[in-house]
Amino acid sequence: MDAITMGPMIDPALSEAIKHWNDYASESAQNMHALLATLDPLQGALQIGQSVAEAVRFAHWTPAGMSLANPAIFSLSLAFKELSNIQLAALNRGYEAYTQILKTTLGIGQQLAETMQGAANPQQLLAAYLEASLNIAKQYEADISNQVSNLNDLQAAYNIWFQRTLDSLIEKGALEPVFS
Repeated sequence: MDAITMGPMIDPALSEAIKHWNDYASESAQNMHALLATLDPLQGALQIGQSVAEAVRFAHWTPAGMSLANPAIFSLSLAFKELSNIQLAALNRGYEAYTQILKTTLGIGQQLAETMQGAANPQQLLAAYLEASLNIAKQYEADISNQVSNLNDLQAAYNIWFQRTLDSLIEKGALEPVFS
């Protein structure tokens, strides 16, 4: 009896696709941890809250008694204008991020169909599906990373705005500085 020669049990393309997913899964967990570490809205909110509480507690703020000629009123109007600009920029960036995720979602079907064309057997079909879904997962990860970056930028803009507003009000005499 002659020895029967068999080809590989697993198609090399499928083996490679599984390896890509395994590498991505290991890397993705580390990336997600690093991504979440960059987003700490509670720390920023706590810092702002403490600054506001400190300013209000120690300030001699009397907005009702101020005349419209008071420089602090002008500073406040500028501060509100800056805040509205920050809000508008945040809305625009949020809309762009939403649109990008929608584009990614809408392109999934087309991407899957294109990558699975020409598969000669079920293993090649599975390999093509795995590679396409890996590309989709990476695109979603990039979209989410972009959103987190936008949120961090927004938080930084709010912190800068708040500190600049407090400094301006102190400079104009509407608030008294607190020295600990």
